[in-house]
Amino acid sequence: MSLPDASFTPPPVRQLLLTRTTNRPNRPFAGGLAAFLTIHQTGNRRRGADAHAHARWLARAAPYSWHATIDDREVWQSLDWSEQGWHAGDGRAGPGNTGSIGLEICMHEGIDAARADANAAWLAARLRAAGHGRSGIVQHHRWTGKNCPELIRAEAGRWERFLEAVAAGGPGGRGDAAGRHRAPPGRGGVGAGGRGARTGARGAVGWGRGPS
Repeated sequence: MSLPDASFTPPPVRQLLLTRTTNRPNRPFAGGLAAFLTIHQTGNRRRGADAHAHARWLARAAPYSWHATIDDREVWQSLDWSEQGWHAGDGRAGPGNTGSIGLEICMHEGIDAARADANAAWLAARLRAAGHGRSGIVQHHRWTGKNCPELIRAEAGRWERFLEAVAAGGPGGRGDAAGRHRAPPGRGGVGAGGRGARTGARGAVGWGRGPS
């Protein structure tokens, strides 16, 4: 699988920030910046399990939390970029939870996986530009040994291409494009089309175990 070339257009970033307090630690990263970016895949192949569906599930019922969910069309932000989440599985005091931003890439039936990877690489590059992830971009596997991101790990070279795209400033190697998509370190959407929380549903997703 190859990531899109220089014709890549950044995805819209929308927000449904968590107001629940039972699935997040409600603490900031040290200095307001995450040392790592942790890449996950949702583990959910069900049709319709897209980024918006995951954001709504996080807001409503999930026992854990991460910062953004990415699919082939858009990004949904659930936590402030400066806030810790519970996504790494290494305990409330573990370095994955306390020191990394969690990015979940969707893998549902019918998704354009290359485009989803490209959107996630673009977001990771923007977060790096804002000062996050200076200690590295890592797989969920690093913190617990879990086979996650599952499909990325299964395909030879896919992880390396993802990291190369992030290092280039995003798919197509366009860099910051005069800073047009630079991410703020705190609250707010990142990139083109950060229009705030969208209302309405596109079909409830009723899985039990939740994303990885």
